[in-house]
Amino acid sequence: MEAYDGREAYGEDRYVTIGMDKESDTLYVCYTMRSSESSTRLISVRCAERHECQLYEQQKLW
Repeated sequence: MEAYDGREAYGEDRYVTIGMDKESDTLYVCYTMRSSESSTRLISVRCAERHECQLYEQQKLW
């Protein structure tokens, strides 16, 4: 599940992805694309919170 993160003005476009790793943990990843669009900069990776896990599970059903 991937979406544009438009919550705050960071001076750059940020995106979030929620997905599972190989141990079946649900992760929340935030990243941005560099101006050249050829590189990606990770901003944060963490375990997803409960409501984020629920969003991911609902999306998987569609």
